[in-house]
Amino acid sequence: MSRKKIFLILVLTILFNSANAGAFWLFRGESKKKYKADIKAIKNDYDKHNCAQVIEKVNKFLERKPPFGFKEEAYVYLGSCYEKRNETDRALAIYGLANTLYPDNNFFRESLANIYLGAGFFEKSLFLFKELTKTEEASYKTYAGLAKSYASLGFYQKARENYYKALNM
Repeated sequence: MSRKKIFLILVLTILFNSANAGAFWLFRGESKKKYKADIKAIKNDYDKHNCAQVIEKVNKFLERKPPFGFKEEAYVYLGSCYEKRNETDRALAIYGLANTLYPDNNFFRESLANIYLGAGFFEKSLFLFKELTKTEEASYKTYAGLAKSYASLGFYQKARENYYKALNM
């Protein structure tokens, strides 16, 4: 095959795959402005404590397959609303997915750790809190959660050390 044919096949393959993934701007049905406006509307409902609307809007938003960056904020609102409504299983599912997709966002990891801690899954919360202490964003809440996890598992000396760290932050 000639170089022109190979190049043409390569370009067409890239365009076809990009269009199917919704990542190529020529084939996008909606603009970034629309996605930003939708996120703003979701945030407004969240600020008004209207979780029913937030859940409905986020689900519709995600059905439209927005770009990767816009989904992150939507998952924050969706998981938080499920938590507020005591729908722990759904919150865990959302935070677990989001933690996998956005490993640099510690909000999801911390939310998972707190849910596991509250539900009595102390080993899981311990693991997640330990991961959080390795980040620059570790706060007194992180160390307090770690301490509570240790105490719940019977490791009182480690619990005391981490409570002390939490108090000195």
